Amino acid sequence: GVSGSFTTRTLSPMAAGTRVDIEVDSTAAYGTYPLTVRATGAGVPPSVAAISLVVPRPSFALSVAKLEYLYDTDPVSGERYFSGPQLTVAIVRDSAFRGPVQLSVPESPAGVTVGTPWTIPASESAGGRALFFPTATGPGTYPVTVNATAVDAAPRSITFNVVIPPR
Repeated sequence: GVSGSFTTRTLSPMAAGTRVDIEVDSTAAYGTYPLTVRATGAGVPPSVAAISLVVPRPSFALSVAKLEYLYDTDPVSGERYFSGPQLTVAIVRDSAFRGPVQLSVPESPAGVTVGTPWTIPASESAGGRALFFPTATGPGTYPVTVNATAVDAAPRSITFNVVIPPR
């Protein structure tokens, strides 16, 4: 909810005014709400002040926290080869957002496997996923987009490049 309080509820005849403190709890739904403040006093006409309280939509920022390149060793030849990147996506929640964030890679480069969508739980700020490039993938730069969605928050996306080195 939303609650309000005055620094001084009763003003003396010479007082310049009072401050109204409005507190918005994290359970308040985002939106614009009208607030009305009424003042009455002896010898003065009643007055009304109408203001709008805006509770912002919950939000989060999305970034690539780490893109680690993984290498394996061929058991026959003993040569090291690129086996794929490990992606870690990070989020920073604003003060109003505490929920989980669902991540997905809807359109990966041809042949690249990311797996099922994954979730960064409400209690965490990062989540990882391996990106599997087939061994036949040639060297080059491959753009990958991660989409992030969460209840009541605007969706986010981030695009980054995976650089496949020559084998």
